[in-house]
This record gives sequence, structure tokens and C-alpha cells, in this order.
Amino acid sequence: MNKKKTSIFDDNLFLAIVSLIIAILGWFIVRSAIDTDSKVLRKGIPVSIDVEGSVLGSLGLSVIKEKQEYVNVEVQGEAYILGNLENDDIKISAQLSNISSPGVYDLRLEGIDVNNKGFKVMSIKPETIKIKVDRLTTKHLPVELNLSGVTIPQGYYLENETISPSEVVITGPEIDVAKVSRAVVDLELNYTLEKTETSKGKIVLLDKEGNIVDTSHINLDATSADVTIPVLKTKEVPVKVSFLNVPKNFPIDKLQYTLSNETITVAGPVDSIDNYTEINLGYVDIKELNTQSIYSYNVSLMPGYVNIENIENVVVDFDMTNMGTKKFTVDNFKIVNPPAKYDISVVTSKINNVTMVGNEDVLEMMTSDDIVAEIDVSDLDFVVGKIKAPVTIYAPSKGLVWANGNQQVIINIKEKE
Repeated sequence: MNKKKTSIFDDNLFLAIVSLIIAILGWFIVRSAIDTDSKVLRKGIPVSIDVEGSVLGSLGLSVIKEKQEYVNVEVQGEAYILGNLENDDIKISAQLSNISSPGVYDLRLEGIDVNNKGFKVMSIKPETIKIKVDRLTTKHLPVELNLSGVTIPQGYYLENETISPSEVVITGPEIDVAKVSRAVVDLELNYTLEKTETSKGKIVLLDKEGNIVDTSHINLDATSADVTIPVLKTKEVPVKVSFLNVPKNFPIDKLQYTLSNETITVAGPVDSIDNYTEINLGYVDIKELNTQSIYSYNVSLMPGYVNIENIENVVVDFDMTNMGTKKFTVDNFKIVNPPAKYDISVVTSKINNVTMVGNEDVLEMMTSDDIVAEIDVSDLDFVVGKIKAPVTIYAPSKGLVWANGNQQVIINIKEKE
């Protein structure tokens, strides 16, 4: 008799086991779909400190940050929310409501779902941060230079250094800024300079005792400065005086005078000082020169040059030994450079009391016939009729003799027929 074969699904024990497994899997599936207790730890979330939105601003207080604070945050939410979570979705803020005066505070931290993603902040580590609160103030300080190690060779000159920027503005807590007395650039070169040079140096803040001030809480609008060290070359430059209204054939080289300084030592740019050949003090008007003439001139140098000896003026003293004066009546007139289309005549018949200056022996022998009154009409504005015109009076053949003062005559101008 053949036995009847049975299926595994006819086994009640097997069916019971399968049913249990299916039930457990179903429970896990349902549980995963409705579970809201998933948690995740996000690290390195920055802490924000909202001063503008707090009472600190109205009190004139500011938070003195040493560095950006970061915390670790545990958040809870549905799995699909946490799976797409970014650090920017979490905002951690320090609570400033209990601050009313400068000082150091431990502030409690709070976290929020800044983008409304649907999660909760469960914990923040650490729970508090320490901050310093103070009033900010500003101070302006000139930048000083502490220069050492520079050597200048013989024949060169070290001009005053220039610093850029010449001033630094510092901002920081009152208590820190109050310690600052000076802003200094220390520059040590330790070599010889033969030309102008610019170097960069760090700006250091010092207290009144000369100690370096900690700038971790102080902001400087410039942390370094360019220092220009002008190095000039020195040279003795001759001094000279020039002359105006020198008569024709006048022996100006025989006019004797002395200068209180024949040369002046100056310093100037290395590449151009060799072209500086003379210092022109100014002009002597021969018409104003007499037997008591002494002139004093201010010394003025070309831009970029320095008067090393600080000689502010030079005196020009004319040697009038054996020189004298004598008055003459002049009637020998001569028109110079007449225009082709005009006739010009001298209306004035003579000039009285013309003072001539010169060697006494020569003057003693002179007569009015030795003197010429020259009228140069080339620079006149021609107007038909009688006008005044300046004259130059001189003694052409008498050497070191000249007329003192300014004279004029009346001339008549008419068109040629």
C-alpha cells in the first residue's frame, strides 16, 4: 500500500513559524514608517551673537570676540528630514538678555530650526560660551619711526624720513585702547645708504612705559607702514648776483663787490645735484646802485634741495672806494629802433640834475657832452601824439660810470606822410 505524500505547507508548525516572521517584518516596516524619535549629531555648528538685536547696542556695548565659537548639536526628527539636514539649517544663538555692563559673561546657548525643516534641537555641547563685553572706542595716533643701523658715507646727507601712513586709527575696548600711548615702526637696516630707499615695517603699539600692547582685541586700520629714507648728496655751490639795466659797453666785471658767502653747501638728489652749478641770489638794478649800496638777499634753493648750513641770507657789499657822484644836465637824446611808418621826435629839451656815479677822477673830467640819453621805442605802444617814454642814460666812453635813478622824456609820435 503506497503512502500519500504531504506538502510542507500542510505542516502546521512550519506555517506558524512563517506567520511569525511575516508579522515581525511587518512590525518593523510599520515602525520605521511612523518612528519620530530618530536622532543625529551635527558637529561644528557656529555660534551667532546678535548684538544689533539685543540691548547691548543701546548701551554702547560690543562683544569682544577672540575667535569664532563652534558647538556640537544633537537633533531629533523623522528619518527623511534628518537625512537631508545641513548645518545651515541649525542656528545656535548666545542669549544676551542679562548683560547690562562691561564684563566677562557665561552665556547660555539656544538652538532653532532656522529653515522650519521640522526637527528639534535636543542638546548643545558645550551648553554655554564665555564672552567679553566692553565699550568700543577709537584713537588716532601719529606713526613714529625708530630707525637704527643706518650708515651714511662722507659727502652724503640723511634727510628727515617720511612715513606712509603717517597716522594709524585704532579701535577696540576702552580698557585696551586706553593702554596705548604710541604707534611705532621699528626699522633696523644695518647697512650703508648712498641713495634714497623705501622699506616696509610693522606698526607696533606701545604703552607709556614703552612695552608692547597686546592687539588681539584692537583693530588697526593699517598694520604696516612704508618708510622712505631720503639720502642726498652734498655739494658746495657758488653764489652769484645778476644785474639789470646794464648800459651798453659797461665794464660790469670791473664793478667790485663782496659776498658774505661765496658758496653754500647744499644737499640734493644724487642723480641731479651735479647739474646744480650756481645759486642766483637775485638782481641788482644798476640804476639804483650808488655809493652806499649794500644788498641783502634771501637764499632760495631749487625744490628738493636742502641748505645744509642753514644760511638764510647773503649780503652783497659793493666796494665804492674812490667812487663819487656828480650831477649833470643831459640834452643829448638818441632814438633807438624807430618804426618805419612813424616819425618820432623828442619834445623834452633837457633833463636836469642827472646823478652820475663813478670814479671821482673820471667824473671830475666829464661834461654833459659825454652823456647820452637813449630812448628805445621798440617796446612802446604806439599812439599818435605826445607820450612819456623811459630813457637810459650812460657815458659810452667813460668806463665804470653810470646814471642813478629813472628818468623819462616826452616824445611826439606821428605817422609819416
